[in-house]
Amino acid sequence: MKILFTVILLPIIVFGQTKSDFEKLIEETNQYLNQYSLLSPFADEYYSISTFGLSKKEIKEDFEDEYYDEMLSENKDSIQSYYMIMYFQRKITENINQIVKHPYFCKVSIKELLNSNELSIVVSEDNKLYNFSFDEKTGGTYRSRISITHYTEFFPQDSTQLAEFNSFFKSDGYNGIFTLKTDEGTKYVLTSSARVCLSCFETSVRLITFKDNEFKEEFKYSVSSRDWNEGVSYNHETKTIAVDYHIDDLTPQCYCSGETDEDKFSFDVFADNEYSINCKCKFVFNGKTFELVEESWKKVDNGNRKK
Repeated sequence: MKILFTVILLPIIVFGQTKSDFEKLIEETNQYLNQYSLLSPFADEYYSISTFGLSKKEIKEDFEDEYYDEMLSENKDSIQSYYMIMYFQRKITENINQIVKHPYFCKVSIKELLNSNELSIVVSEDNKLYNFSFDEKTGGTYRSRISITHYTEFFPQDSTQLAEFNSFFKSDGYNGIFTLKTDEGTKYVLTSSARVCLSCFETSVRLITFKDNEFKEEFKYSVSSRDWNEGVSYNHETKTIAVDYHIDDLTPQCYCSGETDEDKFSFDVFADNEYSINCKCKFVFNGKTFELVEESWKKVDNGNRKK
């Protein structure tokens, strides 16, 4: 009877420790995110170390070293702001990578637990593909983000395979992940948008599939534009991709199929300031991939366009 009791009790104890470790990771990550949200690349040059709520152990391990002397103030109680930005970036990234590998990860709603406004989390409807991203805080006009993508059924065999997985996904992350069930298996639609300079905006839609322990891209359309309200978008209800933009110096051609007819679809964007060219495309998912069903372009009076 005593042996039976021990066999039953052991999994309960192990489960309790696993949950406790996971909860500690979540709490710690939320603390790091909250501290990171207070940092700005435009703030004062130094931050007081005591303002970050770090434990004595963390301060001893991370700041009491000759390597950090040049980053500290003269009396060594404050540290350069750019280092604290990188410090919390590293801590947040390390913790997220631990969280997604934890056995308790698949038992919870991670979006409810990591609820800081600093962190964006998008999840596929089958709860298998995750993307975490947050502002890199470089202070530049390119609003770059730090992105971590996780797929529950990907098991890297070596560092090369892991590197290939990471390079497959956009470094700035995604604002949407949608699941498509097909005869060929599950496919995912990824949508993204990014500000890459003061007046440069990039939008993108990708169709990907997972097979033989790797992702492959089956369709992609992206647009670089001067107008935030233009570009490429995806409607999951109708499984339709809509492209709508005016040609400019970033995208000086109007085409949908990928095969450009120079006479028909290429224009001198600086030749006539009175008119501009509006390009439109429409793609519909046909059960396997996105198929072009409509394409058009027209001259637009710039005076009417600005009204």
